Amino acid sequence: SLVGVENFSSAELHRLNKGLTPATNLAAIGLLFELEHRYGRNFGFRRHGGLSLITFTPWTRPADLALNLAVVEALEIEPLCGKLLTGRLRLYPELPLYQAARRDGLLIEAYQDPLLETARVNMYRRETPWRFRHPLMETLNLLLVRLNDVTTEEQQDEDELTQRLRRVGGARLGEPRGRVKLAQELLDLA
Repeated sequence: SLVGVENFSSAELHRLNKGLTPATNLAAIGLLFELEHRYGRNFGFRRHGGLSLITFTPWTRPADLALNLAVVEALEIEPLCGKLLTGRLRLYPELPLYQAARRDGLLIEAYQDPLLETARVNMYRRETPWRFRHPLMETLNLLLVRLNDVTTEEQQDEDELTQRLRRVGGARLGEPRGRVKLAQELLDLA
């Protein structure tokens, strides 16, 4: 099963109102690894579980993204974070964060890129589209959402941006932590 650590940024966790802190999340991950080490025959978190992250919200700043990528890299937990580069907050009218996004003028009519409609891909009900407050995050998210499924082999249905990312990433995309490292490089360039 998944453990919803959601984020490693204090500001993002506070906004999500999950009652978690980065320290709580790190302690929980440490405990899961310790339990696995002690009781590996019966407790296989890495084999049968993972971490759920909401990496992107309308208010995510480049610094928040950098922090999340750095923690994932430092702890070498990329394989446990299946939606690290696609984990977007889903907004629905009944949620307080929907009202906050509306107040801040961050709701939009439709996404310009179908890959941003992650609710549909993950079989959730249709969400309300949103944009980032920080303009740089739009471009970064368009790139990073494509890194999630990019491999070193060309796929026939890939768009031009995905194909370019594959060429830039090259063999690194097949390496352990390759996607996180490339995401960090793209963030640094931005």
